[in-house]
Amino acid sequence: MNLLNALELDTNSKNIICLIGAGGKTTTMYSISKELIKQDKKVLLTTTTAIYYPMSKNYDNLIISNDLGQLILESKRLALGSITIIGKTIFYNNEKLKGIDRNWVKPLCTEGNYDSVIIECDGAKRKSIKAPTWYEPVIPKCATLMIGCIGLDIIDKMIDEKWVHRANIFSGIVNQKLGERINYDTILKLILSKDGLFKECNKHIPKVVLLNKVFNEEQLLQAQKLAENIINESNDISKVLIGNVKEENPILTMVEDKS
Repeated sequence: MNLLNALELDTNSKNIICLIGAGGKTTTMYSISKELIKQDKKVLLTTTTAIYYPMSKNYDNLIISNDLGQLILESKRLALGSITIIGKTIFYNNEKLKGIDRNWVKPLCTEGNYDSVIIECDGAKRKSIKAPTWYEPVIPKCATLMIGCIGLDIIDKMIDEKWVHRANIFSGIVNQKLGERINYDTILKLILSKDGLFKECNKHIPKVVLLNKVFNEEQLLQAQKLAENIINESNDISKVLIGNVKEENPILTMVEDKS
């Protein structure tokens, strides 16, 4: 199943999709955008923090400017069926792209005539799991969907900086010591905590968990059990997707709130 079908996204409406967490945000962003342009949609990709400088195969247009008016003007000229990445500046030895202000998202979407906007709202230093610090995630008020990502290749890895972004904060949230092993209950605690995966997310915005990096039947079985616990114990997570976003059909299965 592809991501658009799994998310049941209304592609005839303007979607502002926010990605948070770790273990597949950037790949998910590119995957959704490529599915959208098959429907001849005009898609904007950006970040409210920073992302690694994108590879040219993942976009049609790249616009760098710290002037909102200029970004809107250039956006209006772009064609349907295209992917555009926007950032304020390039930094860190030309390896990273600094994102835009969160309050730029709505005018860029509406005045720039984009059909959908997909935003990375926090960083993870290429780890499969993370804890948000005090200023994260940086979410625009106009968001229409939150997708929280976790890579399940983190199971049985130690809680330390080698494996976990912001391990000290993470250990406090899940009530485990540094050096202890991550299990499925650890992930459940991270997702359900008010300071965890969906920290600072408006309760009225639809929330989806993406359990990524599932490579075999045993992982799939355990992920399904975890997904059922997430839906049963959460008040506002509507759906859990399970799969591997690097695959052509990335979603293997999903668990939904039927209430």
